[in-house]
Amino acid sequence: MSEPRIRIEDALRNYAQMSPGTPWRSRCEEKAADEIQSLRQRVERLEGALRGIVDHFDKCDDGNAPGHAHSIPGIWDSDNHPAIAGKTCEWCAHWAEAYAALSPKVQEGE
Repeated sequence: MSEPRIRIEDALRNYAQMSPGTPWRSRCEEKAADEIQSLRQRVERLEGALRGIVDHFDKCDDGNAPGHAHSIPGIWDSDNHPAIAGKTCEWCAHWAEAYAALSPKVQEGE
C-alpha cells in the first residue's frame, strides 16, 4: 500500500504551529495554507463538473466531439466554409483536452 500523500497546506499549518516565536511568519504560512486549500477545493469542483459533462455525453470513438463527424478527427472538412475548412475544430480540441485532463494517467501524476 502506498504512503498517504503529504499536502503542502498541512505541512505549512504544522510548521506555523511549531514556530510561534515568529508570528508574522506563522500568519503568512497559515494564509498560504488557506489559499492552497481553497484552490484545491475549486479544482475538485471544476473537475467534478467536467467529469459530469464528459460522462453525460460519453466520448465518441471516432475522435470527434459529440455532435461532430469530421472525416479527419478534429479538423473541419474541405466542403465546409472556406474560412474553417481544413482548420482545427475548437469544440473538438476542447473536448479532447477535457477528456485527456480526466484520464487516470494525468491524475496519477498530480
